[in-house]
Amino acid sequence: MELGRPREFFIGRYIGLKNQLANMPAVTFTRRGTETVLSFYVKDPSTGEIKRRRISDKNPLWDRLLKTANEREALKEQLKTLLEDWNKEYSGSLKEISKEYKIIKQTDSPFNMALWNTMSNNQCSKEIKHPFIYKGIMMRSQFETVIASILDDMHIDYKYDVRLDLSKGTVFPDFSIPFPEYDRCGFLEYLGALSDFGYIVDNVDKIDNYISSGLYVNRDVVLIPGDKYYRPDYETIRELICVLLGAIARKCVVRRESPD
Repeated sequence: MELGRPREFFIGRYIGLKNQLANMPAVTFTRRGTETVLSFYVKDPSTGEIKRRRISDKNPLWDRLLKTANEREALKEQLKTLLEDWNKEYSGSLKEISKEYKIIKQTDSPFNMALWNTMSNNQCSKEIKHPFIYKGIMMRSQFETVIASILDDMHIDYKYDVRLDLSKGTVFPDFSIPFPEYDRCGFLEYLGALSDFGYIVDNVDKIDNYISSGLYVNRDVVLIPGDKYYRPDYETIRELICVLLGAIARKCVVRRESPD
């Protein structure tokens, strides 16, 4: 069995996905004969009765509702994958366990989804002399492609080499991880040349910048160490990723108070 992701990560993501689906219009794909149509419910203005309506791509509402239907399908697929992963790593019903918890968002953090949504891959202007391409993204080292592949295996979304303006200057975290259920994002840094003194000095300044900006190591930023002779193995990388997943989830996922 693979190293398990924290229970709170699964619980928080399940609650977040269910809330997103509940707050979206219930527009779904269905069939009418051989034709794909969109199905949704509307209130009859004359009777107040809720009726099902189906439209084809010839209807002027199609484009707007198609976007919603596609978003719902993507969320449902994420939910399906989450439940499959939970069953591989834990026992019991995630649906039932999640009823015991609620999400408390940390709304005062500037490191939120609005920030994450502005980020894009490869924002660092420093030239990549010998790039390694992973899923169309230009990366600085082969080992970073390994980290990216592990994130993919864990079904964790990410952006690579993003721009982050902090209190003591701009940094470019190797990986930015979104947590939409908490309106937060976190960061992974691969420190791959720790046997080089100049590299260490540069990264001491970077870590100081993170901490001075309220991003703490092993809570908001996780460091993956390496040097000329050492590269962490799969289990170690996965465990370090789980540190980030757990630290942010445990801050926001709390048990509901028992009724008196």
